[in-house]
Amino acid sequence: MVEIFNPTDSDINLNPEGDGSYYLTDGAQPSQNKYYYNLPSNQDYWSENNSDFFIEFPENTIISSQSSLIISLHDNIIYNDFYGENPDISLYDIAGEGSFYNFEAISILGSDESLVLFYWDGNAQSLVEDVDYLLWGSNTYAVDKTNISNYLPDTALENQIYLETSSEYYLYSRKSNTEDGENINGNGITGHDETSEDFVSSWEIVLSPGIVFGCTADTATNYNQAANADDGSCFTSTHTIEQIVTSDPNSIGSGYQATIAGLVKSFDDIRPSGGPQVIVLEDENGFRIDAVIWDWDVLSSSIGYMFDVYDPSIYSVGALGTVGVYNNSFQFEISSENNIFLYREYHPEGNLVEDETIIQAEIVAAPYVIIPSLGERLDFSYSFPSNSRVIVRIIDLNGIFITSIVDRYYETGGVVERYEDTSDWDGRNHLGQIVNPGTYLIQVEASDFQTGRTTTDVAPIVVGVNH
Repeated sequence: MVEIFNPTDSDINLNPEGDGSYYLTDGAQPSQNKYYYNLPSNQDYWSENNSDFFIEFPENTIISSQSSLIISLHDNIIYNDFYGENPDISLYDIAGEGSFYNFEAISILGSDESLVLFYWDGNAQSLVEDVDYLLWGSNTYAVDKTNISNYLPDTALENQIYLETSSEYYLYSRKSNTEDGENINGNGITGHDETSEDFVSSWEIVLSPGIVFGCTADTATNYNQAANADDGSCFTSTHTIEQIVTSDPNSIGSGYQATIAGLVKSFDDIRPSGGPQVIVLEDENGFRIDAVIWDWDVLSSSIGYMFDVYDPSIYSVGALGTVGVYNNSFQFEISSENNIFLYREYHPEGNLVEDETIIQAEIVAAPYVIIPSLGERLDFSYSFPSNSRVIVRIIDLNGIFITSIVDRYYETGGVVERYEDTSDWDGRNHLGQIVNPGTYLIQVEASDFQTGRTTTDVAPIVVGVNH
């Protein structure tokens, strides 16, 4: 996808009736001297390869002031399947099925390319005007109009500063409206030299919106239905913990290899008394097994963070090991830290996004009625300064305490999002009873231990009933 932002205070018509038009292309072909600036001659202005495109925006395509136009490089169906929403326009809509490019496979994020947005007034005697220009991977497809009749010099190819090639599922994003390092004399629509921009300074590589990494194989143990980008983590258990621990201990002989999955429930190090390290794993039905480790140190390994007593997260792991029996109880020996890996992480106390610039407490509740008797829950988020004790509670309109949801100290300020993993409010009071229908208040209080300053915020919430 390509997103074009209008930073001006006026709407921009990309193709007003009877006037010139804006164009977008990645179709430079240096070996054949095919470049967009040849458009006024109506020949050799793009590669005509099915992996490239050259488009004129449809008549009266308008980008509102301070708004964006999102262009799909596919058709709307393919775009929606991937991002879960529709673009403003697609190349398929613009170019049509009979065009050169292959809309099902096309991606401008090749290993090295250039992308140009430019304007031409439609007069064969006029020059094109660069609006924006991006170069990545190498300078192979860079553009230099120096010595082209009537154009001012562009930056020499060898001096153009290009971005590195992005990985799959990532895109190039401008950091701000400032074009770092850009010369003020050139062939741009504002008179600047668009090819002189320091792209490394003014652009960055970011994850594409809507991307969720995870296992996308629906037959795998750790299949993630929400994932749309496979991260290579797929694995398939050979046995469940229940199958192992409910079998006959006398039937396994000297043991056997297995791959299992389970929640990490606890850790114990009994090496001082001659024993192993023990990780207790639990399956979805509550059956547990001791995973024993003799030959490597758990806390200093790549999974050591899972056993931080101050970490409220819950971890699911997959593990390859040997099933055995000790004192008539099953155990699962893991011989290497490479044989145990995280495949899912849960945040029952919410997801913290650290932000040390926050100076006061704030709370935001989802703007909908919840019906707790139907299992509905209230999503909310709260923010707070650094070095604060934070309390989040529910009270009624008379200020009477209903329940407390959060009471903990945060060394670093930030925002906690409580949207999933049962971190949101379930509509119950401190006794576990569903509250009566009505309007309540959710309150956050942050007490800064360094300054002694306390800030608070409240938001209304509505609890309904099922009829």
